[in-house]
Amino acid sequence: MKKRGQIDSLNLSFQNFEHLFNDSRFIIKTVKSKITKEFNPTLWLTTFGKPLNQNIIEAKIICTECGLYIPLKRFSRTPKMQTIEFAGLKGYNDNSERLHSLLIELLPKLQDCFIKRIDVAFDYQRVPKKVIEKIESRRGRKFVFKNTNYYKTTKELKTNQTLDIKIYDKAFKEKLDTPLFRLEFCNKGSFFNNERLSDFNAIAKKIEKRIISFSGIDNKISL
Repeated sequence: MKKRGQIDSLNLSFQNFEHLFNDSRFIIKTVKSKITKEFNPTLWLTTFGKPLNQNIIEAKIICTECGLYIPLKRFSRTPKMQTIEFAGLKGYNDNSERLHSLLIELLPKLQDCFIKRIDVAFDYQRVPKKVIEKIESRRGRKFVFKNTNYYKTTKELKTNQTLDIKIYDKAFKEKLDTPLFRLEFCNKGSFFNNERLSDFNAIAKKIEKRIISFSGIDNKISL
């Protein structure tokens, strides 16, 4: 039986997303503007728990009536495009359910958007030893940072531009009562060759093959 891969994060790029949130359920707050020079880094830090990267030239926060905060960015290398991040789609809390419901509602309007990142997660009480051994045989070394084990090749430093593989204690992160560990495959960068969300089925098959190759997990992913 195939193990279901849960999409925990989806990043999309397009010229403009703000028209999708032009109703009373949403408020868009500007954190950094390239037009007015407005800049409020504290707002971003307190909302998301991390600072803005220097290569972000525009940053906004989409606030929903149900308490969600969605980042909207414009990067210096692609100044004509906005990137929206649906992160935390498969957590163990109400916000994850609300975020997933919002994404499903918006999907028909997002089909022409370019895919920039898809994180696929597998949750276990204990990650199978054979899976870890397969990953280690393909990646070569383990890099430990805080609560997370990153599996790297010998040529990599802290990041890989197309794929990160990591394992972390999900129960600790979300304060769950039972043991739970998450294995995550972060697909990003040039792995997506200008594919749009309308190409999702073909992209899903590519990711499934990639996961099998690196971990041996016979998997099926879906939004």
